Amino acid sequence: MVCCGPGAQAIGQWSAGVTGEPRVVILAGLAGSLSRRFAVRSAYIPAAVVGPDGKRLRPTLIVPEPDDAPAPIVTSVPATITSPAAKQALAQETGTDLVDRESAAFAHAAIKRKWRWTIVRGISDGPDTALPRDIDAWVDQRGRTRIGMILKSLARRPGILPSLVTLWADSTAAMVAAARLIEQVIGDL
Repeated sequence: MVCCGPGAQAIGQWSAGVTGEPRVVILAGLAGSLSRRFAVRSAYIPAAVVGPDGKRLRPTLIVPEPDDAPAPIVTSVPATITSPAAKQALAQETGTDLVDRESAAFAHAAIKRKWRWTIVRGISDGPDTALPRDIDAWVDQRGRTRIGMILKSLARRPGILPSLVTLWADSTAAMVAAARLIEQVIGDL
């Protein structure tokens, strides 16, 4: 397992350093839901990734969703979408169900390198969830939490504490769900 950090640039740096021919590559992490069909604290395997050019990229490792769960479509953005209105606009513009910062770059890298690949996304926030506007500063380039930046945000806006606690609990539960789903994927190989 490798933690590459958030965003397309981190995916590019990580994928450039992969040596050999991995048998299977799975991108796992958090995403926001743009649709009420995909519940917070759950995890899903997207059926496709919509890239910046609007093309749908389909994973080459096909794994059926457990219990006939719906398979979302995911898109990626350069910065976290923090308002419900912006989430709704993105869903309408792209026709996607989930949003993250890495899937499109990962799909392009995987296709270029001819990997067998898929994506597992835990849902940390829903379409009606407002996120703190400085949330992207809370994680460093390696994907580690920057406690000092979170504390600065709290000092400036103490009112965000309840939503921060909820986001932490939802994100933790979503990653547990993602880990279970990865275990199923690996077990099916």
